Amino acid sequence: MTTDPVLAIETVALGKQAKAVSLDLFPGDAYAVMGQAGSGRRAFVEAITGGSKPTGGSLSIRGAFAGPRVKDYSRRHTPLVIAKSLNKHGSSARLTQVLDALGLWEHRQDSIASFEPEMVAACDLLEVLVPQADLCLIDGQLDCLDPWARKSTLSLIDDWRKAGAAFVVSTNLTTVASALGSLIVFQGFSPVYAGSVPDLLRNVAPTELIIESDDPSSIGSMLEPFALFVKQVEGGLLVHSDKGQELAAQLLTRGYGRVKSIVIREPNLAEALAQIV
Repeated sequence: MTTDPVLAIETVALGKQAKAVSLDLFPGDAYAVMGQAGSGRRAFVEAITGGSKPTGGSLSIRGAFAGPRVKDYSRRHTPLVIAKSLNKHGSSARLTQVLDALGLWEHRQDSIASFEPEMVAACDLLEVLVPQADLCLIDGQLDCLDPWARKSTLSLIDDWRKAGAAFVVSTNLTTVASALGSLIVFQGFSPVYAGSVPDLLRNVAPTELIIESDDPSSIGSMLEPFALFVKQVEGGLLVHSDKGQELAAQLLTRGYGRVKSIVIREPNLAEALAQIV
């Protein structure tokens, strides 16, 4: 597998007063693109597709690129017809796998013109998932799928990533971003975060632990070097830490009989995004 990036973004700015972003996507990488309406997310996607040029910087794609369908479907178009047209040199197994993941296999010979919006969105993704592209762009279509098709499609994306494809996915769903593992968030046409989901959660919102103990003073002394916040409450301690899981493991091994129970509440992505946007 090549060590060169399939997408190289060098100090790209989306507006005259906007901050620039530099980012390399390598084979197997996947980034969710998030932000409120009008945040610059659309401009970033169009810069990748070539639909518009950024105000500054450069963007280059290495290898084959695949994006969702933008043309209308005629009454003669069926999922199987579209998939076969995109799979001229590929295996029939890949075609079947994609149709099945998108929830289209049972309707593969039906006219797309009669489909519900969720199924049309799935058909749009055939042009992304059937070809063996190096860089794949999804522009909101995952949000439109029904929950069952979304789950199986995310699983398929994971398979294609293991095979070396990189993904950029514009989405409003934190579940999608969490599944991809990395994200870039825009506000005012500037990036406010670019990196992994776990790093964002650790840096923005600490883990909360509620520790039940019959000796909170001793446990509190043990926690102080590792915790951001320790407060004694009825029956135990309330603790904030950026290493909640590690801290809980230490308490269970070192706390002996003084620790009766530990309840861990980890921050979620929606809470973290609310703090940076």
